[in-house]
Parts: sequence; C-alpha cells; structure tokens
Amino acid sequence: MTTIKGVIEKVFHASATFSAGTLRTEDGEPVRFRGKFCANYCDFVALTGQWQDDPMAARLRCVSRRRWAA
Repeated sequence: MTTIKGVIEKVFHASATFSAGTLRTEDGEPVRFRGKFCANYCDFVALTGQWQDDPMAARLRCVSRRRWAA
C-alpha cells in the first residue's frame, strides 16, 4: 500500500460510511478515490490504499485509511 497527499477537489458521493471523489495531488495530478470514510470538499488529506481497475472510473484509488495531512 502507498500513500498520496492532496486536496479533495470533487466529491461524487459522501456519507458517514462511504465516499467517492477526485483528489488533486501535490504534483497537480487528479486521482479518483473511494473508501469507507466521509470526504469533504477542499480537505487536505493523506489517503493510504491500493490502485484498482474499475469499469466506470478507469483506474482509481481504493482507500483503506484517511488522515489529515500537514
């Protein structure tokens, strides 16, 4: 598993137990993510997980852990 840091740029779905959206990394790259956490627009976070191919999102990050980034 690897960790990426960035700002949550788009939230497609967010609830107390699941979120999906797009993160803009520190390098400016957009990364789609999904995971069992509540994502908020403009939060600066570090997402830990693995890449997974998804028929609807091409390639996305499946998040196993989220934390606030400094």
